[in-house]
Amino acid sequence: RTNPKQVLFISEYGAEADNRVNSENPVRFDFTGQYQRYYHESYLTQINQRPYLAGTAIWNEFDFSQPNVGGVSNNMNQKGMITWDRKPKDSYYLYKANWNPQPMVYIASRDWLDRAGVAGSKSTIEVYSNLNEVTLTVNGESFGAKSPDAVKKCVWKVVLKEGANIIYVSGNAGSNLVSDQVVINYHVYPINFKNSEAPFRGISINAGSNSQYIDQAKNIWIEDRPYKKGSFGYIGGTPATLNIKTVKKNTEDMPLFYSYNNDIKGYRLDVPDGQYEVELCFIENDKIGVGERVFDVAINGDKVLQNLDLSSDCGFAVALKKKYLISADKGEGIHVTFDAKKGKAVLSGIKVKAK
Repeated sequence: RTNPKQVLFISEYGAEADNRVNSENPVRFDFTGQYQRYYHESYLTQINQRPYLAGTAIWNEFDFSQPNVGGVSNNMNQKGMITWDRKPKDSYYLYKANWNPQPMVYIASRDWLDRAGVAGSKSTIEVYSNLNEVTLTVNGESFGAKSPDAVKKCVWKVVLKEGANIIYVSGNAGSNLVSDQVVINYHVYPINFKNSEAPFRGISINAGSNSQYIDQAKNIWIEDRPYKKGSFGYIGGTPATLNIKTVKKNTEDMPLFYSYNNDIKGYRLDVPDGQYEVELCFIENDKIGVGERVFDVAINGDKVLQNLDLSSDCGFAVALKKKYLISADKGEGIHVTFDAKKGKAVLSGIKVKAK
């Protein structure tokens, strides 16, 4: 209004996403596809509200090499709508629905086809479409029709079953049916480990993270949580992430080591009695000197690590995994305790597998 002849444009906007990392509760800098789409949906809404803009530019069309940056993938900027190897991300179809007149419907879940969750919990199914109305069915059951919102998006919350779930969405473009379908593989883990109908086989937890990470072996490292009796979770500490520029070493599981629990006191899993393999994951997150972070780790009272000094033993940003065979008995489950001698204890992941 003050300068009507001044050209205004958005030179770049973007958020990073890695297809291996996903969340029902995305937050800034978590590298999930869900946050990237939330970010772009917000920008697109604001851009549409400002017709005086001369232009806008998404940063970027493709993921691209960028030395000396970390995040969940070393030396890679992942702000692209399309991956490094030229595969469209779910966010790509937000713009197709809004900018391409060809009738389309797209289930924005191809970047999260392998999920895990507590039995009975609801999963988010999001759809982009430029049709007037679309209908969702899950395993043949209809969840009704919805009209896309201002950014051509519909959202349903559904309960998925163990195993394969057929997700199908369709709508009419005149006399033509337009549809899309995906299969989501869902792993159900119990709320209470001991009262579960199925025997406990194991669990992997992405410590300090709100996100699920799927590794190369298709193992799902689920999001972390505070401890609840009968289940699992951390005791004490604060969820945190590495500095976004930190390049991690000695691991292919880079998303797992991006997050950590800072100043953790304990981790508890109320598993049934039995033999278990416990894997603990660590990384030094700060450029500190030798002796500035020293802690002991015990499992069910047995000290498995004494005077662990990650700076001395591994160095800055070098991943470390340790495995132990332990017994759970007397109904006490697995209790990992961290005793900080200097500084604060940290934990990046914990995996428990029944033997």
